[in-house]
Amino acid sequence: MEDMFFAPWKNEESDIQIRYSSIDTENRLVRYSLHWHAYFELEFFMEGTVSNVINGQEYIMHAGSLSLLSPNDFHKLTQKEVPLRIRKLTFLSSALSTQAIHALEEFGYPFMAQLDESASFQLNLLFGELEAAYRCPDIHTGRGLLRIRLCAERILLFIFEHASPSEKISSSIPPSSPVLTAIRYINDHLAEPLSVSALADMVYLSADHFAHLFKKCTSVTITEYIIEQRMMRSYYMLIDTDTSCTDIARAVGYRSAALFYRHFQRRFGFTPGDMRKLSNEKIPMSEMKPV
Repeated sequence: MEDMFFAPWKNEESDIQIRYSSIDTENRLVRYSLHWHAYFELEFFMEGTVSNVINGQEYIMHAGSLSLLSPNDFHKLTQKEVPLRIRKLTFLSSALSTQAIHALEEFGYPFMAQLDESASFQLNLLFGELEAAYRCPDIHTGRGLLRIRLCAERILLFIFEHASPSEKISSSIPPSSPVLTAIRYINDHLAEPLSVSALADMVYLSADHFAHLFKKCTSVTITEYIIEQRMMRSYYMLIDTDTSCTDIARAVGYRSAALFYRHFQRRFGFTPGDMRKLSNEKIPMSEMKPV
């Protein structure tokens, strides 16, 4: 049995700025390609062994491992064995109290840590409380949002008190980096034509130098990154809207529907139409073909 639970969080303007998710796989290996978020991501590994490449450096995660990444960090996961169980907490800094943000800054990030069996059990219970908070019918009320924030902050406080960073993660991309500037532009202009030369001109670098710098910082090429972002944007449009597949292709920057279909099926293992049907039938996301 495989399952993934995601609480709804459409964008940064949503009233829910803290998200819980879990990944449980029993019978197949999965891989999550390189990605970057505009928010913090805490991952708690409960079972299984995973290669976690963070900012171009590989780390091996196993039961009890923790990692917390900042908005400027890149990573990709490759499962080494089954089963796999991961609990995730993602959040915008604006979603937490001032005291929680100060505590996070004092603890330091990005970081990796290791919990013993007893602490891992207790942390899993706290994640269970957060999941339960998302299932409450008053989730969008002031009381519901407060409950979610308090659950998330209890998780962070528990980590601050029971774990110490076991390994320093290589520095994330500086906010002033031309790579981060280009990434933000790409993410905001997926519907438009995007080329290496145009992006390089935007950050005042030669195309060759920019391409080399981008690959060095992210471990993927610019083209690979653009395709991945277009695929993920199209996936969420398919499951969250009734927009036609052809219009979605245009909305994420494809002028050729055939090329969009080819990239989508290669990425997810299903055609866009089949993906929408599976979503409507509530097929778990983790049953998608990983790449």
